[in-house]
Amino acid sequence: AYTSTWRDRSVLELAQTNRGRIARQLEATRDRFRVGDVARTDVAQAEARLARAESDIEQARADLSASEAFYRDVVGEKPGVLDEPKVLEALPSTVDAAHELARSNPLVLASEYLVRNSRYRIDAAGANLLPSLDLTGQLAYADDPSAGVSWQKRAAVGLQLSVPLYQGGRVYSEVRQSRQTLKQRQSELETSVRSVQRFVSAAWDRLA
Repeated sequence: AYTSTWRDRSVLELAQTNRGRIARQLEATRDRFRVGDVARTDVAQAEARLARAESDIEQARADLSASEAFYRDVVGEKPGVLDEPKVLEALPSTVDAAHELARSNPLVLASEYLVRNSRYRIDAAGANLLPSLDLTGQLAYADDPSAGVSWQKRAAVGLQLSVPLYQGGRVYSEVRQSRQTLKQRQSELETSVRSVQRFVSAAWDRLA
């Protein structure tokens, strides 16, 4: 997707440059025709070349539009400024190796992160339904000269058990919502993986 978009942008730029060059040639041919230096057929040929150049621009724009749409499907956002792609030192030897390498695609990695985050949210919401055991401690100093004690240290350690008896449905609702979100994220991950795999398969077929 990246390479195709960069390529089609370059093709469009070249087509526009070529159109400008041919347009200047047409103007020069018309000037020569006015002074009788060339025939009418020369002007017609120059006009035909300009028409082909304009047609090439329209085709390049259509190709670029398709590449940018595919880029959005794969990456998840519109393409911005793209640097020239680097030449790979070595391609995967098999299509299975290519699919395995595609697991590091940014779209797949982002979807995997969202799945993990949703699981953490379920655990966090469910923890509010569980009893909690806390260790408590207290350390105090006392000074009572009347009792003949200049200072006195007191320490206390204890355990505090908290059992949630009534949550009003709020926590259960949070757990259900978190589980629904997890299912959605898992579905998005599967869609991302399938999309990247289709792209890899198509690219592999073109290389074969």
